[in-house]
Amino acid sequence: MHRLAYLLPPIALFAHWLWVYQGGGDAYRVPYEFYAVALVVTEGLVGLAHYLARRAGLDTEFLSGYVTEVRHYREWTERQVYLETVRDGRGNTRTVQRVRYVHHPEYWTWTLNTGHVENISHAIFDQLVWLWGGHISYFSTFHANCVAGGGGDLCVWDQVIEHMQTQTYPHRYDNPLDRSNSIFRYEEISKQEAQELGLYDYPAIHNYEQQPIFGLDIATDADQRAFQLLNATMGSSCQVHFFVLIYDASKGLTIGEKQRAYWHGGNKNEFTICLGVERPKVSDSSDDIGEDPYVLRWCNAFSWMDEPQMEIALESWARDHDGEPLNLQQFANWLRENIQLWQRKEWKDFKYIANPMTWWQLLIVFGTTLLACGGAWYVLINFR
Repeated sequence: MHRLAYLLPPIALFAHWLWVYQGGGDAYRVPYEFYAVALVVTEGLVGLAHYLARRAGLDTEFLSGYVTEVRHYREWTERQVYLETVRDGRGNTRTVQRVRYVHHPEYWTWTLNTGHVENISHAIFDQLVWLWGGHISYFSTFHANCVAGGGGDLCVWDQVIEHMQTQTYPHRYDNPLDRSNSIFRYEEISKQEAQELGLYDYPAIHNYEQQPIFGLDIATDADQRAFQLLNATMGSSCQVHFFVLIYDASKGLTIGEKQRAYWHGGNKNEFTICLGVERPKVSDSSDDIGEDPYVLRWCNAFSWMDEPQMEIALESWARDHDGEPLNLQQFANWLRENIQLWQRKEWKDFKYIANPMTWWQLLIVFGTTLLACGGAWYVLINFR
């Protein structure tokens, strides 16, 4: 339907031409080339509105990586030459050449194995340099018209896993399944219904990192670290991002299907693992709950894989560990050892699915179109 917006500008301009040249009365006859300029401008505005509306409707996936190097870019001074028009006491004007010096402050960055570059603070730079052994090398920089300063300091990760700095960051992408009416569309679950069912939202990113394990607050910092390392080291090469969602086992396997629907199947790179756990009783004849670790009862995983090899392997793993204490760090090692079972779904396979714009996106596009056409009419009518 949005294609209709691109037809409105030529229709509006043609209507103006008919009104002017076919009995417009006293209307001023605009040169034909001005119609061409108006058409280009209005179509450009429609295209820009369409692009921005599509961008606003993109989905967000999470990517993880690890820092390979940190850099300190030193401050530098730029010499800028510019022209300025001045007026003398007699009212005469002339153009003179001026020179000014612009100061550019220092800043710090880190680079991930994924190629992602992020600005960081001086304190984080110093911390990683100290952690990695303090080996700093100089690197040169090119700045146009630099008269002072420049260059920088570089420190590279020491390849020690314990010293690895991980990061998770959001990435926007076009999800053709999000608004389609295809067979892949899941039931809509509201925020209120999700809270009543005990479903989870995506965790926020704090201090450059995201907790990949959530639910029941049973994951330790070491558990979170194990999965952060898994996502960071496997994320780029295998195009995968693991989430582990922990539920009370009494909710049953169907809670995993509800979670899948709530997340609309998840993002293209996600492998989401729902685990049902419970606290063991002190004895078979007692209803008291002991202080032992939670034990595993079931597993229900979902992703967009064409062949759910890893999901099937996980079901077998869950059966083998049914009733055993849940060890999330060993679980992370199992996933790493069986990563060959994962194959991300190629999103281009869904290009055949119609992905209509939402009502608010269409409102943006058609609202901009009407304003552009109205503006073109006003300019052409008042042109002299």
